[in-house]
Amino acid sequence: MPRPKYMNLVDKSVDAALAAIEIYNKPSFRYREESFAILMLNAWELLLKAKIVKSEGRRAIEIWKPKTRKDGTPSKHHEPMTNRSGNALTIGVRACWGRIHAYPTDGIDSRCISNLEILMEIRDIAVHLSHVGLGLGKRIQEVGTASLKNFSHCSEVWFGADLSQYNFFLMPLAFQSPSEAITSIFKESRPEAKRLLEFIAEREIKHPMDEKQDFNVCMEVEVRFVKTKDPAAIIVQQGTAEDAIKIALTEEEMQERWRWNYPTLLQRARKRYSDFLQNAIFHGIMAELEKDENLCRRRYLDPTTKSGTVKKFYSPNILAELDKHYTKN
Repeated sequence: MPRPKYMNLVDKSVDAALAAIEIYNKPSFRYREESFAILMLNAWELLLKAKIVKSEGRRAIEIWKPKTRKDGTPSKHHEPMTNRSGNALTIGVRACWGRIHAYPTDGIDSRCISNLEILMEIRDIAVHLSHVGLGLGKRIQEVGTASLKNFSHCSEVWFGADLSQYNFFLMPLAFQSPSEAITSIFKESRPEAKRLLEFIAEREIKHPMDEKQDFNVCMEVEVRFVKTKDPAAIIVQQGTAEDAIKIALTEEEMQERWRWNYPTLLQRARKRYSDFLQNAIFHGIMAELEKDENLCRRRYLDPTTKSGTVKKFYSPNILAELDKHYTKN
């Protein structure tokens, strides 16, 4: 039996994904995130089109128009639209994922679509606006890791493709110096980058990471410091040792990560949940969540001695935890 023609699209999609990974994992490449987003989105478009062709036929991905009669009026018959070279035009990636999302089985969910939307946003910034920058490194790595996992799942389920033979992972932080890695995790001050971070956070709040799901918007990348006897290891510690790498957040960075005060949190909760009440149950939930420094940060009037008036600030990610207790509108 001859090999289905749509498998050529599958092969090309895997090649594009591998090219994205190879460029992303280069030791020194400043256009890393942008190139990955461009190539990975291309890989997804090819894979989605292969799925549509397999399910509905080649015509389903082509753009058709009414033929024109000699008198200039449109005919009842249709023909494919063509580009400048005369080849048939096909639908874009957004139309592809919308079509497959509607499939009753073996489709993609809103988590996968949110991940693709972020990839598209990164690509658009790269192509039309500016350099993404080091400050977005960790967040884009989390998006990229989820995208590869989603891609691998679809390749296997839809076409039986086994991608385990490839090194399907991203590791740019391994090639950065510790100071660069810390910068990439915490610092980004440009307005367009901040908007992209908010765009990612909004979708991540809606769909928090869940390893049990087939698809995810982001996959958490954890930077962990461990004890080792290796003499070549770099010292990273809290304290005042002169040879230690200092890890600290600036005031601006703290305001960015924990940017909601209590009234703002209440306002967001009332808008988000239909059954929200500021009662004893809510205060009990908050008492537990506030123990997590990733969600709640306390600022003291005197930060040196941690004394005086205390004010609490919250990360927008706290909504993902409140979602477990309340009903969203």
